[in-house]
Amino acid sequence: MRGLVRGIIAFRWPLLVALVLLSAAATVLVVRGLRFDFSPRSLFLTHDEEIEYIEEFRARFGAEDASFMVLLHAEPDQLWSEEGLTLLGQLTEALGALENVAEVTSLTNVWVPLRHDDGSIEHAQLLGSLDPESIATARRTATESPLLLQRLVNGGGDTTVVVVRFAEGLEEELERRPTLDAADQVVADLIQPPYEGVAMGLPQAQREYAILLPRDLLRNSILSVILISIFIWILFRSWSAIAVSNAAVGMALVWVLALMVLTDHPVDMVNSVITSLVLVIGVSEAVHLLTRYRELLAAGKPRAEALRIGVSRVALACLLTAVTSAVGFASLYTAKITVIRVLGIFAATGIMFAFVTAIILVPACFTFLPAPPAEGPGIANRGLTGRWTDWVGSYVTSDRGRKVTWVVSLIVTLVSIVGITRLDANNFLLEEMWPHNRMRVANDFAEQNFGGVLPVEIEITVPEDGGMLEPEVLQATLALQDHLDQDPYIARGLSFADLVAEAHLLATGDKAVPDSAAQIEQELFLFSLSGDVNPVEQYVDPEYRHARISTSALDWGSDHFNEWHTELDAKASEVFPDGVDVHVTGAILIANNALSHIVGDTFRSLTTAFVIISILMSLLFRSVKIGVLAMVPNLLPLIVTLGVMGYCGITIRTSMVLIFALSLGVAVDDTIHILARYRQELEVDGDIAGALRRSVATTGQAIVFASTLLVAGFSIFLFSSFYGLFQFGFLGAITITTALLADLFLTPAMIQTFGLRVKGVGERRAQSS
Repeated sequence: MRGLVRGIIAFRWPLLVALVLLSAAATVLVVRGLRFDFSPRSLFLTHDEEIEYIEEFRARFGAEDASFMVLLHAEPDQLWSEEGLTLLGQLTEALGALENVAEVTSLTNVWVPLRHDDGSIEHAQLLGSLDPESIATARRTATESPLLLQRLVNGGGDTTVVVVRFAEGLEEELERRPTLDAADQVVADLIQPPYEGVAMGLPQAQREYAILLPRDLLRNSILSVILISIFIWILFRSWSAIAVSNAAVGMALVWVLALMVLTDHPVDMVNSVITSLVLVIGVSEAVHLLTRYRELLAAGKPRAEALRIGVSRVALACLLTAVTSAVGFASLYTAKITVIRVLGIFAATGIMFAFVTAIILVPACFTFLPAPPAEGPGIANRGLTGRWTDWVGSYVTSDRGRKVTWVVSLIVTLVSIVGITRLDANNFLLEEMWPHNRMRVANDFAEQNFGGVLPVEIEITVPEDGGMLEPEVLQATLALQDHLDQDPYIARGLSFADLVAEAHLLATGDKAVPDSAAQIEQELFLFSLSGDVNPVEQYVDPEYRHARISTSALDWGSDHFNEWHTELDAKASEVFPDGVDVHVTGAILIANNALSHIVGDTFRSLTTAFVIISILMSLLFRSVKIGVLAMVPNLLPLIVTLGVMGYCGITIRTSMVLIFALSLGVAVDDTIHILARYRQELEVDGDIAGALRRSVATTGQAIVFASTLLVAGFSIFLFSSFYGLFQFGFLGAITITTALLADLFLTPAMIQTFGLRVKGVGERRAQSS
C-alpha cells in the first residue's frame, strides 16, 4: 500500500482533476436522468411467471389499481334517507366532474335488471326517485343482489361506496395525484357529521408513498451531511477534515446514483436508504485514515511522513473493511425479491466508491491543506474515549476480565436465542406505515365498515373456447365461492357464475345455473339490454375460456394468505373437473409471494456473506482457524438483533433484511481493524496480552469514533415517516453498538483464550507501529 499512497501523492493534481470531472459528469447524469418509483407495486415485482401471468390477466380484465373508492358511512336509517342518498348523489356528481375520471359508479346511478311480478324484465336505475317506497325497494335490492352487495354496499347497509375509475392510459402516480387530491377535497367539503367518509384504494397508497419517501430521502440526506460535519468537527476540530470527508462520501453517492441512471434503475422505496448508508458508512473510511494520520502527528512525526505512513498502514485494513461491508450487502443478490437484489448491488458499489474517493482525497488533499490539530479530543490527549479504551484493553486481557467477558457473552447469547424463538415472519402490506398515517387510518376505517379493500382476483381457465358456459364448471365456481364465505377475512365477491345465476333468476324467477350452455348464453343476453356497461364483459372473455372471481380482503398478513391460498387450491382441485385451472393472481399475490421469500432470502444472504467473509479473513491472516474464529464476535450482533426483534414483536420483512447484511458486512469491519493492528503490535515483543492492550487502546478509539457516527447515522431513521424505516434505524443502532462491544471485549478475549498468532508475526521484532 505504500507504493499506492506514494503514487497518489505524486499524481495528486491529475487525480483530483479526474475526480472532479468524473463527479461533475455524474452529477449531470443524475440531475437529467434519475427516476423515482415509489409505488408499492415496485416493492414486490420479481422476474418470474407470476408477473407474466398478472400482465396477461390485466390485458383481459383491466388493472386492479385503475380505480379507487370513496366510502360513505352512517347509521342505516340515515344512509337510506332522502338526505343520505342526496349526499351520495352529490358525491357521485362531484367525483365524476373531476379531471381524468372516466367512470363513476354508485347506488345513485347504477343500472340493474329488475323482474316484475308479471314476469317482465326491466333495466332501470336502482334509484329512479327518492320517495320512501323507491328507497325501500332500492335498499332491499342492493342488500340482496350479488351485483351490488359488497360491491357498492355492505351487508349491514350502513356503508356504501362510490367507485371512481381513471381514464385509460393514466397509469403514472404523478398523473393521478391531482385527481386524488381533488377527490380528498370533495370528501372534506361534502361529508359532514353524522356522516363519515374517506377515499381509499391502491392509487392512494401509491400517492402516500410517493409523497413521503422523497421527503424522507431529502431530510435524511441533509441530516446525514450535518451529522457528519458535526462529528468530524468534534473529533478533529478541522474545517479541512470536514470538507474532505464530505467530499469523499458526496462523490461516492453521486457516482452510485449515476450508475443507477446508466443501468435504468429508479430510486424506489427500498433503495432510497442507499443515500444515508453511503454517507454514514462511507465516511468511516475517512475517519480511520484521518485518525491514524493525526495519531502519528501527535507522536511527533513530520507532517509529510505522518500522512504517508499513516495512510499506508491503515489503507489495507480500510480496503478489507470496505470489501467485507460490500460483501455483506452484495450477498443480498441471492434474494428472490428484485428490489432487494438491486439494493444489495448498489449499496455494495457505493461502499467501494467511498473507499476509492477517501483513499485518494485524504492523502492528495492533505498534502496542501492544514493538518488536523494534534491537540484535542482525539488520540493525542486520549480524552474520555481514550481513557475508556485504555481501561477496556487492560481489563479484557486480565484473567478476570476475560472470564467475565465469556460469561456475559454466553448469557447475552442465551437470552437472545429465547427472543429468536418468538420471531414472527407474518407480514402485512401496510405495516410500513405508522398507525396514525392517513393511509392506515383510511384502511382501518374501510376494514371496520366495509370489509377489506385489497383486491383479490381468482382466474378460472378452461381447456377450450366456450368451456365457461358448461354448467359443471359454473356449479364448481359457485362451490368455490361458498368456500370463500367461510373466511371472515375475505369477501365472497362476484363471478361469472353469479351473473349466470342472476340472469336465470330474471328469466325464470329461479336463481340457479341452467342445465345447458345454449340456455346460459341466451339468458346472458338480458344484461346487454341495459344502457349501462354490460357486467358480463368484465367477468368473462369473449371466447368464454377465461373467467374471474373478483373479491377483496383485509390486510390479513402473509401467513393467513398463504394458508388460505393452499386451502383454496385444494378446494379447487376437489370441485372442478380435470383440466380446469384455478389461479389466484393480482397485486396481493405478488406481494405475499415476495414477503414469503424474505426469511429464505435473509438466511441465504447471511450464509453467502458468512462464507465469503470467512474466506477473506482466512486469506488476510493466513490462517483458516483465525478466519473462522474471527467471525464469532460478528455473529453476536446478529443474534442479539434477532433476539431484540423477537422480544419487541418486530417481524422479519423487507427493510429488516438490510439489518442482517449490516450485521455481518459492517460489524466485521471492527474485527479487521482490531486484528490488523494486533498483527502490527505483536511484532514489537511477541506478547499477546500486551499487543491486545495496545491494539484496543489505539485502534479501539478509532472504532469507537466510527461506531458512534454509525449509530448516530442510523438514528436519523428514527425520524422517518415510515414505521419500517424507524425500526430499521432502531435495529441498525443496536447492531452497531453490539458489534462495537463484541469487538472490544469478545475479540481480544477470544484471541487470548485460543492464543491466536498470525502466521509469521512475532518472529520479527520490528519497530512499534
